Amino acid sequence: MKVISTKRVVHLAPFSVILFLVTFCNGCKNKIDFPQSDATPPTYKWVVQVQNNNNDQFEFTTTGQQLSLNKNYNYRVFFIAYDYNGGVKSVSLKGEGLTACPRSNVANIGSVSYNDNAVLWPDVDGQVQTSAFRLATFDISCRYLQGSIFPQAFTGPGGKVVLMGNAENYHGGQTTSILSIINIP
Repeated sequence: MKVISTKRVVHLAPFSVILFLVTFCNGCKNKIDFPQSDATPPTYKWVVQVQNNNNDQFEFTTTGQQLSLNKNYNYRVFFIAYDYNGGVKSVSLKGEGLTACPRSNVANIGSVSYNDNAVLWPDVDGQVQTSAFRLATFDISCRYLQGSIFPQAFTGPGGKVVLMGNAENYHGGQTTSILSIINIP
Protein backbone atom coordinates (compact mmCIF):
# COMPACT_ATOMS: atom_id res chain seq x y z
CA MET A 1 0.00 0.00 0.00
CA LYS A 2 1.51 3.27 -1.10
CA VAL A 3 0.25 6.33 0.82
CA ILE A 4 1.69 9.78 0.38
CA SER A 5 1.16 12.52 2.93
CA THR A 6 0.51 16.02 1.64
CA LYS A 7 -0.11 19.35 3.27
CA ARG A 8 -2.17 22.06 1.64
CA VAL A 9 -1.83 25.70 2.55
CA VAL A 10 -5.04 27.67 2.28
CA HIS A 11 -5.02 31.00 0.42
CA LEU A 12 -7.23 34.09 0.47
CA ALA A 13 -9.77 34.80 -2.26
CA PRO A 14 -9.47 38.59 -2.83
CA PHE A 15 -12.77 39.12 -4.68
CA SER A 16 -14.80 37.36 -2.00
CA VAL A 17 -13.07 39.44 0.68
CA ILE A 18 -14.16 42.68 -0.99
CA LEU A 19 -17.69 41.41 -1.58
CA PHE A 20 -17.98 40.19 2.01
CA LEU A 21 -16.54 43.43 3.43
CA VAL A 22 -19.13 45.48 1.56
CA THR A 23 -21.90 43.14 2.73
CA PHE A 24 -21.04 42.86 6.41
CA CYS A 25 -20.10 46.53 6.97
CA ASN A 26 -23.16 48.01 5.29
CA GLY A 27 -24.45 50.58 7.77
CA CYS A 28 -22.10 49.73 10.64
CA LYS A 29 -19.95 52.19 12.53
CA ASN A 30 -16.46 51.28 11.29
CA LYS A 31 -14.32 53.55 13.49
CA ILE A 32 -14.41 55.16 16.93
CA ASP A 33 -12.07 57.47 18.82
CA PHE A 34 -9.34 55.59 20.66
CA PRO A 35 -11.14 54.17 23.73
CA GLN A 36 -10.09 55.30 27.20
CA SER A 37 -11.46 52.13 28.76
CA ASP A 38 -13.43 49.01 27.93
CA ALA A 39 -14.40 46.33 30.43
CA THR A 40 -15.84 43.89 27.89
CA PRO A 41 -14.10 41.63 25.35
CA PRO A 42 -14.92 41.74 21.64
CA THR A 43 -17.87 39.74 20.33
CA TYR A 44 -17.61 37.57 17.23
CA LYS A 45 -19.45 35.74 14.51
CA TRP A 46 -18.47 32.78 12.32
CA VAL A 47 -19.78 32.75 8.75
CA VAL A 48 -19.35 29.63 6.60
CA GLN A 49 -20.09 29.98 2.89
CA VAL A 50 -20.40 26.62 1.12
CA GLN A 51 -19.22 26.63 -2.47
CA ASN A 52 -22.05 24.58 -3.95
CA ASN A 53 -24.95 25.17 -6.34
CA ASN A 54 -27.11 26.58 -3.54
CA ASN A 55 -24.41 28.89 -2.08
CA ASP A 56 -25.45 27.82 1.41
CA GLN A 57 -24.34 30.05 4.28
CA PHE A 58 -24.25 29.33 8.01
CA GLU A 59 -23.64 31.72 10.94
CA PHE A 60 -22.60 30.95 14.52
CA THR A 61 -22.18 33.26 17.52
CA THR A 62 -21.28 30.73 20.21
CA THR A 63 -18.12 28.68 20.62
CA GLY A 64 -17.84 24.91 20.30
CA GLN A 65 -20.24 24.64 17.36
CA GLN A 66 -20.01 21.78 14.87
CA LEU A 67 -21.22 22.04 11.28
CA SER A 68 -21.78 18.92 9.16
CA LEU A 69 -21.55 19.65 5.45
CA ASN A 70 -22.22 16.23 3.94
CA LYS A 71 -20.41 16.07 0.58
CA ASN A 72 -19.61 19.79 0.31
CA TYR A 73 -15.83 19.89 0.52
CA ASN A 74 -15.20 23.48 -0.61
CA TYR A 75 -16.03 26.40 1.66
CA ARG A 76 -15.01 29.84 2.90
CA VAL A 77 -14.87 30.58 6.61
CA PHE A 78 -14.97 34.11 8.06
CA PHE A 79 -14.17 34.89 11.68
CA ILE A 80 -15.53 38.40 12.34
CA ALA A 81 -14.73 40.34 15.52
CA TYR A 82 -16.74 43.34 16.76
CA ASP A 83 -16.07 45.78 19.60
CA TYR A 84 -18.01 49.04 19.37
CA ASN A 85 -16.68 50.24 22.76
CA GLY A 86 -13.02 49.21 22.78
CA GLY A 87 -12.15 48.78 19.10
CA VAL A 88 -10.56 45.67 17.61
CA LYS A 89 -6.80 45.62 18.09
CA SER A 90 -6.12 42.15 16.68
CA VAL A 91 -7.91 39.23 15.11
CA SER A 92 -6.56 35.79 14.22
CA LEU A 93 -7.81 32.60 12.60
CA LYS A 94 -6.02 29.27 12.88
CA GLY A 95 -7.08 25.84 11.79
CA GLU A 96 -6.11 22.41 10.65
CA GLY A 97 -7.76 19.27 9.45
CA LEU A 98 -7.69 16.22 7.21
CA THR A 99 -8.57 15.92 3.57
CA ALA A 100 -11.42 13.65 2.59
CA CYS A 101 -9.38 10.75 1.24
CA PRO A 102 -10.07 7.04 1.51
CA ARG A 103 -7.22 4.86 2.66
CA SER A 104 -6.10 2.99 -0.43
CA ASN A 105 -3.02 2.39 -2.50
CA VAL A 106 -3.80 5.27 -4.89
CA ALA A 107 -4.94 8.17 -2.72
CA ASN A 108 -3.04 10.92 -0.96
CA ILE A 109 -3.69 11.13 2.76
CA GLY A 110 -3.31 14.80 3.45
CA SER A 111 -4.01 17.70 5.69
CA VAL A 112 -5.00 21.34 5.46
CA SER A 113 -3.73 24.11 7.66
CA TYR A 114 -4.32 27.79 8.05
CA ASN A 115 -2.79 30.49 10.26
CA ASP A 116 -3.44 34.20 9.76
CA ASN A 117 -3.55 37.17 12.08
CA ALA A 118 -3.82 40.93 11.79
CA VAL A 119 -2.85 43.65 14.24
CA LEU A 120 -4.67 46.94 13.75
CA TRP A 121 -3.39 50.36 14.84
CA PRO A 122 -5.11 53.72 15.34
CA ASP A 123 -5.19 55.88 12.23
CA VAL A 124 -3.65 59.37 11.99
CA ASP A 125 -6.83 60.86 13.53
CA GLY A 126 -6.60 58.56 16.58
CA GLN A 127 -9.52 56.39 15.49
CA VAL A 128 -9.64 52.60 15.68
CA GLN A 129 -11.58 49.94 13.78
CA THR A 130 -14.68 48.54 15.50
CA SER A 131 -14.65 45.34 13.45
CA ALA A 132 -12.18 43.14 11.62
CA PHE A 133 -12.19 39.68 10.09
CA ARG A 134 -10.01 36.88 8.80
CA LEU A 135 -10.97 34.63 5.90
CA ALA A 136 -9.88 31.09 5.07
CA THR A 137 -10.89 28.99 2.08
CA PHE A 138 -10.76 25.22 2.25
CA ASP A 139 -10.88 22.43 -0.30
CA ILE A 140 -10.63 19.11 1.51
CA SER A 141 -11.63 16.93 -1.42
CA CYS A 142 -9.44 13.95 -2.22
CA ARG A 143 -6.68 14.18 -4.84
CA TYR A 144 -5.45 10.98 -6.44
CA LEU A 145 -1.85 10.38 -7.40
CA GLN A 146 -0.55 11.35 -10.84
CA GLY A 147 -0.94 8.44 -13.26
CA SER A 148 -3.75 6.83 -11.31
CA ILE A 149 -6.58 5.21 -13.25
CA PHE A 150 -8.98 7.29 -11.12
CA PRO A 151 -10.02 10.91 -11.84
CA GLN A 152 -7.87 13.71 -10.43
CA ALA A 153 -10.56 14.90 -8.01
CA PHE A 154 -12.67 12.51 -6.01
CA THR A 155 -15.20 13.06 -3.26
CA GLY A 156 -14.00 10.81 -0.49
CA PRO A 157 -15.75 9.47 2.58
CA GLY A 158 -15.18 12.38 4.93
CA GLY A 159 -12.92 15.08 6.31
CA LYS A 160 -12.70 17.53 9.18
CA VAL A 161 -11.40 21.03 9.88
CA VAL A 162 -11.16 22.55 13.37
CA LEU A 163 -10.78 26.34 13.55
CA MET A 164 -9.91 28.72 16.36
CA GLY A 165 -10.69 32.42 16.13
CA ASN A 166 -9.29 34.98 18.56
CA ALA A 167 -9.85 38.73 18.94
CA GLU A 168 -8.49 41.37 21.31
CA ASN A 169 -9.44 44.98 22.00
CA TYR A 170 -7.16 47.88 23.00
CA HIS A 171 -7.60 47.26 26.75
CA GLY A 172 -6.70 43.56 26.85
CA GLY A 173 -10.22 42.14 26.51
CA GLN A 174 -9.98 38.87 24.57
CA THR A 175 -12.37 36.35 23.12
CA THR A 176 -11.63 32.92 21.66
CA SER A 177 -13.95 30.58 19.79
CA ILE A 178 -13.73 27.11 18.26
CA LEU A 179 -15.66 25.91 15.19
CA SER A 180 -15.53 22.37 13.73
CA ILE A 181 -16.59 21.56 10.20
CA ILE A 182 -17.10 17.88 9.44
CA ASN A 183 -17.74 16.35 6.03
CA ILE A 184 -19.85 13.20 6.27
CA PRO A 185 -21.23 11.62 3.09
